[in-house]
Amino acid sequence: MLAEYGQATIILDRLQRHKALNWAAKMAHSARQQSASSLDERAAEVGRLKGGLNGFK
Repeated sequence: MLAEYGQATIILDRLQRHKALNWAAKMAHSARQQSASSLDERAAEVGRLKGGLNGFK
């Protein structure tokens, strides 16, 4: 009985760790996507500004 409890505890611990790692990976992926889209928006804004400045040369 005690051995079964210990084994169940180990399995539960591994499952919780696995879920935590999956959650962290999803959060990191989401942050990378948001960062990339933010950089794309900034690059587009710089392109618009450069385009506007080229008319003043």
